[in-house]
Amino acid sequence: MRSIVILLLVIFVGLVALVTSLSADAAGKTVINPLAPFKTAYGAFVENRLDFFQKGDRFEAGATKKDLTPITSLPLTAILTDQDLGGVEKPKGIFLAAEISRTRFVGALLDEAKFDLATGEDPDFSSARLALSTFVRANLPRADFSTADLRSMNATRSTLENATFLGSDLSGVNFTEARLSNTDFGRSRAPHGRFNLTYAVGAQFNGADLRASNFEKADLSNAVFTGADISYARFTNANLSGADFTVALGASTAWFEGACGNDNTKAPDGITLPSCEQIKEAELHHSTPTSN
Repeated sequence: MRSIVILLLVIFVGLVALVTSLSADAAGKTVINPLAPFKTAYGAFVENRLDFFQKGDRFEAGATKKDLTPITSLPLTAILTDQDLGGVEKPKGIFLAAEISRTRFVGALLDEAKFDLATGEDPDFSSARLALSTFVRANLPRADFSTADLRSMNATRSTLENATFLGSDLSGVNFTEARLSNTDFGRSRAPHGRFNLTYAVGAQFNGADLRASNFEKADLSNAVFTGADISYARFTNANLSGADFTVALGASTAWFEGACGNDNTKAPDGITLPSCEQIKEAELHHSTPTSN
C-alpha cells in the first residue's frame, strides 16, 4: 500500500510540474516554460541553448552546441523567435509551423528538414545546408538564404518576398505558385528550377544560372534577368511586362510562346513579345456576350 501511495504521489508531482510549465502568450499560442521540463527529465539545469521545441518534437541543445537530441514528444508549435541556432546539426529536423522571426540558422546542417507553414520575418539561413528541405506554404518575408545549399528544396505556395538567395544553390528547386516579389536570386544556381505560376514581380535574377528552368504562367513584371543564363528555360504564357533580359545568355534556345510584355520590356535579341494589355483586352472582348 505504501509503495502505491508513493507512486501516486510521484505521478501527481510530475503532472503538477507539467501543467505549471504551460502558459498562453498574448497571441493565444500555447508555449511552455523550458526550465521545468528539463528539470523534470534530467534533474539539473542544462546550459547553452537549452530550450527550444518544435511541433511534434522536443529538443535540447547541450554543451556541444551542435547536436539537437530529442527529449520527448509535445504537440506544440515552436516559438524560436530571436534564437541563435547557428551551426546546429539537425538533418530531417521538424520545424512545422515554427515561429522563426530573426532566428539565426547560419551554417546549420538541416538537410531534409521540414519548415512547412513556418512563419517569421528576417530569419537567417545564410550558408546553411538545406538540401531536400521543405518550406511548403511558409511565410518568411526578408529571409536570408544567401550562399545556402538548397538543392531540390520544395517551397511550393510559400511567401518569400524581399528575400535573398544570392549565390545559393537552388538546383532542382520547386517554387510553384510561390510569392517571390522583389526577391534577389543574383548569381544563384537554379538549373531545372520550377518557378511556374509564381508571383515574382521585381525579382532579381542577375547573373543567375536558370538553364532549363520553368517560368510558365509566372508574373515576372519588372523582373531583371541581366546576364542570366536562360538556355532552354520556359517562359510560356508568362507576364514579362517591364522585364529586363539585357545580355541574357542562351535566349535563342528558350521558349517564349504565349508570353507578353509592354513598351518597357527589354526582350532578348530576336524575340518580339505581344502587348499584355492588348491580349487582356482581346480576351475580355471575346468573353463579353454579344447582344442579338
